[in-house]
Amino acid sequence: MKVLAILFVSVVGCLKNYAEIKPLISLKVEQLNSGKKHHFFGYIGQCQTIPWNASGRYVLGLEIDRIDRMPNPDEASTVFVIDTDQNNKIVRLDKTHACNPQQGTMFYWNPLKAETQFFFNDRDVKTGKLFTVLYDLEKKKRVHEYRYDDSPIGNGGVAADGSAFLAIKYGRLARLRLVTGYPEALDWSRDEIAPKNDRKKQYEKHT
Repeated sequence: MKVLAILFVSVVGCLKNYAEIKPLISLKVEQLNSGKKHHFFGYIGQCQTIPWNASGRYVLGLEIDRIDRMPNPDEASTVFVIDTDQNNKIVRLDKTHACNPQQGTMFYWNPLKAETQFFFNDRDVKTGKLFTVLYDLEKKKRVHEYRYDDSPIGNGGVAADGSAFLAIKYGRLARLRLVTGYPEALDWSRDEIAPKNDRKKQYEKHT
């Protein structure tokens, strides 16, 4: 009984001391959007990717009609930002045919210009070839498309210093692990067990 009493006192003392510790950070939960369509970002934290830009004003997202299945090849998803300085106004910017409910379209704010530029993947509907887009919020347009006709791939992770991105063949993923691929993305080496040209691409910097 003495052991139990000492243990009880110790636990109460620890809880009391814990309650007196002031939190190092404060958190605020706020709903940013609503409506009948589904809004989401995709992967968060992978290769340091985050939804918001450098200042925190804009939050990237995708708008889709259905999230309970993979998108059909001809279904486009809307690329948008939420402007938190304008009462969380949704600003629709572009469309993409390369996304899935798990990863989104692999959004990344450009480390070289993280206030206004971001990457996302897209797919040519006619050829199935993937490519990566660099979009500029100030110019409201695509400033560059990273297309590799011999080995069309999509961004899978941007280096923290903005020097390169890791390219992935999402067409192969669409066959081998459907939930992480893009439907109807071209898999140019589908008959090879271990393709030699599945590799990282060094991209030309554009700002």
